[in-house]
Amino acid sequence: MHLFDLDPKELPRQIKDGKVTLAIVGLGHVGLPLAVLLASKGAKVVGCELEGEYLNKLRKGVSPIVEHGSSRLGERVLDATCPTCGVRILHGGGDDFCPNCMKVAELKGAEVRLTGRSHRILGADSGNEMASLLSESLKAGRLSLTSDVSEAVTRSDVVIVCVGTPIDARKRPDLRALISAGNDIGRGLREGTLVILKSTVSPGTTEGVFAPILERRSGLKRGVGFGLAHVPETTLEGLALLGNRTLPKAVGGIDKRSSDLAAAVFRVFDVPVYTFRSPKITEAAKLFQNIYRDVNVALANELALATEALGLDITEVLEAARTEPKTHLLNPGPGVGGYCLPKDTYYLTDVAAAHGFKPRMLYMARDINERMPQHVVRLVKDAYAEAGIPVKGSVIAALGLSFKGNTADTRDTPSIPVIRRLAGLGMKVLLHDPLANPGTAVRGLKNVTFTKGLEDALGKADALVLLTDHLEYRKMTGRTLSELAPELKVVVDTRHIFDPVDMARLNYTYRGVGRAGVKRRVRRP
Repeated sequence: MHLFDLDPKELPRQIKDGKVTLAIVGLGHVGLPLAVLLASKGAKVVGCELEGEYLNKLRKGVSPIVEHGSSRLGERVLDATCPTCGVRILHGGGDDFCPNCMKVAELKGAEVRLTGRSHRILGADSGNEMASLLSESLKAGRLSLTSDVSEAVTRSDVVIVCVGTPIDARKRPDLRALISAGNDIGRGLREGTLVILKSTVSPGTTEGVFAPILERRSGLKRGVGFGLAHVPETTLEGLALLGNRTLPKAVGGIDKRSSDLAAAVFRVFDVPVYTFRSPKITEAAKLFQNIYRDVNVALANELALATEALGLDITEVLEAARTEPKTHLLNPGPGVGGYCLPKDTYYLTDVAAAHGFKPRMLYMARDINERMPQHVVRLVKDAYAEAGIPVKGSVIAALGLSFKGNTADTRDTPSIPVIRRLAGLGMKVLLHDPLANPGTAVRGLKNVTFTKGLEDALGKADALVLLTDHLEYRKMTGRTLSELAPELKVVVDTRHIFDPVDMARLNYTYRGVGRAGVKRRVRRP
């Protein structure tokens, strides 16, 4: 099919009818959810992945990316969004809540206000929805998998590029994977094909770096021989399927035809789609979105340190602050991790510096967030001192290796520097994570043991440090701890899951990020 001859209004229907072939280049945390969702809509999808072992797992219907079923999260999606996360509010278990920050929401007309109360997940795990969709798509023949990118592109009408764009050791953009993909795509590119770049890149990359590679390898000209657009990924790890189904999309095409066709592709999901006049705008916008979150997490972390110094509870202050509709403060935690936020700042600062501007606030935010694991270790040492427990030789359960809840992703997780420092103090660390594979992250670390069951981590623990807010951990209460951890004396909660009053009632020495004031209040006679 020559897409240039097709009315963009007809493209969503043609995709759902399987008359348009889409190649997804890169089947990681962005590409795989997109591929299986498109296939579930009836689309004919060719997934391209170069990593052999990973590809073999996918061919067997095994998804290394874990995502809980939607029934596990909520009973229905509401027509309202979280004021801090931008994620659609869910209803489940009697609560309206944000499935990203897991805070209970109060809905009054069009106004959404987050409370200080966390939503607790009840019931059994509904399984890995990503794996279910993958298996169903493969069995139905709507999804095929290959390592030959050029061949897949040759038989495709739309090519969506989802390769990684990391930073190097000097914290500068590393575009090797994108350049390699461009060469492979260019060799297979046919006239009339639409190419969509979803990878996060510096402003100017789509037109200044990627397009010339496609032109050189294919012999075609952008806008004439092939269409080209940048559509930033809108992936929420652990909620990637929900995010693709509900979050708006921004489209920046090199011309109107490219924009209109790219927008039509994503209207398959029945979400708002907005078009902008150039890829530079959407490239910069994606960086702004992630930097906004990184800076606001840094602000929340800085305010949490302030509340500790002032003897206040950050959760209470945040609830009060959020009564003002324009205040959208995020929650503090043990630091920032994952593939995007720790590196995307540098995709803006690098190109800005090349044009003579060096941002200050962005570097400060990175520094604050990178120092939070050290603060968590200080909280552990402070709690040990109050409880009268010697640090060296003690047993501490570390719950959570992933950088955030409900994902198996350990890239740049703040849990690792916390665990390394605790082990370095001579503690015996019993690490547990229901989703993540420790792999090389903690391999070879002295005094660190990965446990399979929660009871194995807690059974002999003197202390607990909770680092990741997985659903399994969100179900825990003081009663859970008293049953599973008979020797427990110290609880350090970086995700505000445990009730400090409950902890004091059970005679645990408690610390939480931003919660030093709670410790003093609940222990008062």
